[in-house]
Order: sequence, then structure tokens, then C-alpha cells
Amino acid sequence: MKLKITLFAIVSLASFSCKKDTIDEPTPTTSFTAEVNGIYICNEGTFTDGNATISYTNGTEAETIQDVYKIANDEDLGDVGQSMTKINNKIYIVVNNSSKIEVVEATTMKKSATITGFNSPRFMIEASPGKAYVTDLYANGISIVDLSSNLITGNIQLNGSTEDLLLYNGKVYVTNLSTSYLYIIEPTTDILEDSILIGPGGNSLQLDMNNKLWVLCGGDYLTSAPGSLHRIDPATKMIEFSQAFPAGDFPTRLIINETNDELYFLNLNVYKMQITDSSLPTSSFVDAAGKSFYGMAFDRVSRVLYVSDVIDYQQAGRI
Repeated sequence: MKLKITLFAIVSLASFSCKKDTIDEPTPTTSFTAEVNGIYICNEGTFTDGNATISYTNGTEAETIQDVYKIANDEDLGDVGQSMTKINNKIYIVVNNSSKIEVVEATTMKKSATITGFNSPRFMIEASPGKAYVTDLYANGISIVDLSSNLITGNIQLNGSTEDLLLYNGKVYVTNLSTSYLYIIEPTTDILEDSILIGPGGNSLQLDMNNKLWVLCGGDYLTSAPGSLHRIDPATKMIEFSQAFPAGDFPTRLIINETNDELYFLNLNVYKMQITDSSLPTSSFVDAAGKSFYGMAFDRVSRVLYVSDVIDYQQAGRI
């Protein structure tokens, strides 16, 4: 089967749980095959319980299969399913507290390798052909991974907790939860080329239709520094838009629509803004109405926005 990118349109930014109101129907016990337009969901599980899972759905509750990684491999995934990245015909499942990345076949979830040697990995990106970067909470840097050998071959030092990554025009941009800088790396040499002062707690990145870079910062809980949103011109490295959120707001999960002209983010509720807006939105696009919104992703083919509710962080959540 030749996969379309729609199969994994929401994967890399989705990290949420899935639950049915009715009893699950029997599912395959030894094999699994994804459809072209299916959706994978990375379920974090409970910290230290080792109960992370991968769910698969065609977008309806009736056609949702739980724990397809275990179906395919007859083993548990591990502790905290942090993120998923599709590179060529492989999916790389970053398992944060298990300090590993599981490499699986895109359509079957069959494991082909395990990459180890991380501290607390977060997100992964193909930085150049055959080479990936992996951010980390505690490594004070980014791991360099050879995608042929599935081995860590080096490290780029960046003090603090590295987080989201974005590749544009031959440069890799990296946010850092512990600092107020956006870092720019030259992937052919693995050298930190430059940094841009933004705001504390950079957590997510998007590129818009005008090739401008948007960076969402969550602020700092300890110092009460506010969250902020920035638009940067990568060509000049100049900040063109910069707005701080009200005190006590800690926004996350910046995503963009299929035409790259409309942004969404979580700040208790779901907020939406145009890339041409001159200020932050003051009213919500989707009110949480008592729910605990946690993860969010946008399917660029079906134009559907997915939002997860973790409820109480103990029971299975809902999308």
C-alpha cells in the first residue's frame, strides 16, 4: 500500500487519550494494517505506569482500534508516549520516560528497531536526508541520530529543555522550555548558528503561507513571566509581531490550518487567529466548558480540528 500523508496528518502534534462510551468490539490480536486515510493517536498514558499506547481510527468512534502497537508486536510500548514522526515509510514513536524511540512500519506498526541512549526525548525531525534531531528535557542539547543505523552519533549542546523543531530553507529552528531563545542550527555541520531572543518557555513552531515563522511561548510558572506569541522573518531574523498574554496565561500547542493562514492554540480554551491579525484573540474559538483541553492537531486533508480532553489525568481521555 502506498500511503498518503493524510494518514499521519495529525500525528506529530497529537498526544492524547481515546475512550469509548460503549464496550469495545473484539479487535485483531496478531496483526494490523492501516488504511490510507486513517489516523494514529499517541496516548501518553500515566507517568511511571508504562501504559502508553497507540490508537488507530478512521475518524469515527465506531472504527477505533486501541493499542495497535501491542497488537502488532505483542509487547507494551513503554512509559509516556510523547510524540510520533513519520519519515519515509517509518514511524518513530518517542517514548519519553522510557528514554527510547521505537521505529515501526507505517502501515502495520511492526517494530523494526529501538533507538536508545536518550535522557528524556521529546520530539524528532529529519534534519537532512538520513539524519534526525531529537530534543530532550534533560540532556542540555539535541541528539543526532543516524537513520540507517538507528544510533545516536552526536549531540548539539543547548542548555535547558529543548522542545519543538522545524526545518525551513536548510535551517533547523528549535524552541527551549528553559530559556527565552529560539535557536537556529545548520544541519549539514550540526553547528548552532544563531539565536533569537523571544520569550520564556518556547513550546511550538509553525510556518505560514508567507514563509514567516510563528513561535508560541508558554511563559514561566516559577517567575510568573507571561506567555507570548511571535512572528519572525527567517530571512532577516527580525521579529515582526510580538504580543504577551495576560499574566497567568500559559498557552501551548500552536498549530496552523491547511492553507497556512490561520493559527490555533490552547490557552485553557481553543483560540484562533489570522496571520494578518495585529493582536491576540480576546474570545475563544471553542470554549472548554469545564473540560481539560490538553492536545490539539489539525488534519490538513479533511480540515478537521482535533482536541483532546484529559478529564482528570487518571481515566482515559476523549477526543
